[in-house]
Amino acid sequence: NAFCVLEEYAQSNKTADKTFLVYQSRSWTFKQTYEKVLRYAGWLHNTYNVKCGEIIAIDFMNCPQFIFLALALWSLGTLPAFINYNLTSTPLIHSVRLSTARLLVVDPEVRSAISPEVLSALTSPTFRSGISGGPTELVFLEKDFETSLSYHPAYRAPDEVRSGTTAKDRAVLIYTSGTTGLPKPAIFSWGRLVMGGTLGSNWLDLRPCTSPKPDRFYTCMPLYHSSAFILGFCTCLLQSNTLVLGHCFSTKTFWHDVRESNTTVIQYVGETLRYLLAAPSIADPANPGRNLDKDHNVRVAFGNGLRSDVWDKFKQRFGIETIAELY
Repeated sequence: NAFCVLEEYAQSNKTADKTFLVYQSRSWTFKQTYEKVLRYAGWLHNTYNVKCGEIIAIDFMNCPQFIFLALALWSLGTLPAFINYNLTSTPLIHSVRLSTARLLVVDPEVRSAISPEVLSALTSPTFRSGISGGPTELVFLEKDFETSLSYHPAYRAPDEVRSGTTAKDRAVLIYTSGTTGLPKPAIFSWGRLVMGGTLGSNWLDLRPCTSPKPDRFYTCMPLYHSSAFILGFCTCLLQSNTLVLGHCFSTKTFWHDVRESNTTVIQYVGETLRYLLAAPSIADPANPGRNLDKDHNVRVAFGNGLRSDVWDKFKQRFGIETIAELY
């Protein structure tokens, strides 16, 4: 269980105070992340009686709360199901129903997706099939939740709820994109999660937070997909790297986030780099005759789906030494 990895780093003198998560100029060390996760676990356990073996769905945009919730659910021995925040109407209802989750935690930023149609379906006493049946409870994690988090006692579930976990056991449900029919929940086992989380780190020779020149891994790809969650977040968690999280992809904010956070590794998917290549250069405010295309510390771009006609042009314009493309 990857929660145990976070706990190990949070309790080690070598890593406890090293930066694990960066988001919009805020940062959390491994210890601070661990303490936050236990608060979230306390809230889930005491308020909603979340227990080991359950499936709990979350519908969130990229934000620290997504990370805290996923780790808190793992700490409780619970299986998270990641709902695509772009879904509405029938695809959203379908995805939640297939998860069998009795609780859906929603980012207030995607409140508009919860239409009267969706709410009516979720709250129907026959919404969930099977032995347990019943409705799916809907909870919005309002913006003032963070300020009230201190009122929820930290809770570390006993080791028994995480013991006996094998590589074949389920770690998370991640849905297909729904390009061929409705989204389908894919089971990611702990073995697959660990394999994916170590593959990139070993291949890229990522420098951990304890090294003299630690790497900082930036992703603004959606965490509800495996690229960002497994190859981004899990890579950083398992290998003690710093994760720099972007809220969502935008050519207007991408390089600003990268420069501000001193990122050294960026993640891309599909047409991401083509969009960046097509965007106009940004002039240096201090020297209008100079652009900021190469004003960064990125040494490698890591991802999949890069078109061959973009590859060299992107490297040359932005001064990226290495493209690490996987299939």
